[in-house]
Amino acid sequence: MGTAPQKVTGISIDESGVLRFENGIEAIPPCAFRCRDDFQEVVLPETIRTIGDQAFSNCHNLKFLELPGHLASMGGYAFSNCDIRAITIPGSLVHIPQNAFSACKNLQTITVREGVESIGSQAFADCGRPLRVNLPNSIKQIADDALDITTPSPAAQRIEICAQEGSLARKWALSHPTIAEAI
Repeated sequence: MGTAPQKVTGISIDESGVLRFENGIEAIPPCAFRCRDDFQEVVLPETIRTIGDQAFSNCHNLKFLELPGHLASMGGYAFSNCDIRAITIPGSLVHIPQNAFSACKNLQTITVREGVESIGSQAFADCGRPLRVNLPNSIKQIADDALDITTPSPAAQRIEICAQEGSLARKWALSHPTIAEAI
């Protein structure tokens, strides 16, 4: 049985479909906005430190998201099955949890900032193709199925990993033959 959505105060949705949070809010509870389609963009204040499990999962119209630079933790499936096109993960988020952005079919660019150390199981599984993933030197662990690259696909459908020579991220990418390039 799933977690019931929790009420969040200090929010507004403007006429152009932008969900805004008041400054000072530090956490978004689990399932708080799950399955809502009344916004296309989420603007999070820098005060947000925690995003709960499934907080925005299945928000099919969510296209634009900028994570705050001081985000410390994110729950599993936080943004799964959304319409996000590109995402930048701040270095303050040391661990990207399981299925965080899974099934984001239009996700084509992922930039992970220096400071992130691990990527969980299926964090970016079943995302858009082609997919470009920029990984930092700080990465120490990547789940084997983080990008769900277990089955070969045509070159145009592959994943391109950008990581520095000698980094764990580059070694990981080179050890997965279904990745188009490790550059």
